[in-house]
Amino acid sequence: MLKSLKILLKILLLLISLLVFGGCSSHNSKLELKNRLIVQGIGIDKADGQLSVSVQALNTDVSSNSAASGAPDEVVKYYCVKGKSVSEAIGKLSDITGSDPLISQNRIVVFGREFAQEGIEDYLDDFVRTTQNRTTVYVAVADGSAEDIIFARLGENIVPARRAEQIIRSTDFNANVVSTRIFELLNTFSDGTASAALPVLKCTKGDKTDTIEITSTAIFKDERLIDETEGEIATGILWANDRIGHGEITFDDENGVTITAKVIKSKTKIKTKIKDGKPCFDIKIKCSLDLSEVNKNVFQVMELSEISEIGDCAERTIENYVENSINECIMNESADVFGFGRRLKRTCPRYYKTNVDDWSEVMKACEYNAQVDVKIERVGGSVARLYK
Repeated sequence: MLKSLKILLKILLLLISLLVFGGCSSHNSKLELKNRLIVQGIGIDKADGQLSVSVQALNTDVSSNSAASGAPDEVVKYYCVKGKSVSEAIGKLSDITGSDPLISQNRIVVFGREFAQEGIEDYLDDFVRTTQNRTTVYVAVADGSAEDIIFARLGENIVPARRAEQIIRSTDFNANVVSTRIFELLNTFSDGTASAALPVLKCTKGDKTDTIEITSTAIFKDERLIDETEGEIATGILWANDRIGHGEITFDDENGVTITAKVIKSKTKIKTKIKDGKPCFDIKIKCSLDLSEVNKNVFQVMELSEISEIGDCAERTIENYVENSINECIMNESADVFGFGRRLKRTCPRYYKTNVDDWSEVMKACEYNAQVDVKIERVGGSVARLYK
């Protein structure tokens, strides 16, 4: 009995100590965060032979500032520092602000177009190794300078870096938007044969507020920006790479009727083999669609056979997306944004080892076959009336 009481007493003392010291720890943490520069967005440009790094950080003094001035709160602060490397420039923030930068909370890294055209791998690798930046952070290219994106003002109580992150993350619901994280970019650069595709962000200045949008897709080869492509090429890249998400596709049926369909689920498998002495890649896509809108006269009754015809049209549309993206990226730019070389290395290592040095030319001679199987599982409300 006495032994049980002693154990109970020890447990009670432990709980009390956790409550007391835990409260102090929480208070100290809040004070510590207030004295930290909580970075939300980082932009990298080239200027005067060195890097110009734009930083967007949370304004931790927002309440006291508004009380003192009577003006609306600025939820973020903006800084621009220069250095030979990103880590050197970030280090200078402490001297400017008197606060230690907290990079682990960063949401996005944006490369200026000119900087991206010169090559980014060495700077990005240094940045990741010497700072606390998470490798799951999204990366993008600016349509102009990265500073324009990082210094954007989108309105009260809006953190621009978070908004930019949300726009890029919309790839799950937008079939024209590619998304890439730092670790994916570094893995691509280290591969030796693969190229990368990044979203291009544009900031449009307004009288009171700015807007940020994705305008195109940036194609990287040998860690340099070489080209930018429009929406449908990005769509083909997403389909081929099994990253289409739940976006919508729009196409015309055989009678010229515009149809909008939402992707319910999709799976892409790529089989690699050597055929007639050269690599052959069979791209097989299976997907289920929900017809969410059909612009037909509501009094016209749609035959069941038309469902099959719509599926055939969707298959041809998706196949065209994939074929056009391969033609643009592989044939025109010699940029393997699909990872075909990586697949060849896994399945046909002997052929890969013999031809890897000439992959830019070998990939153009490969055979690519896109085959799509579409199943229409659901019919949206506006279409359902047509099937009565």
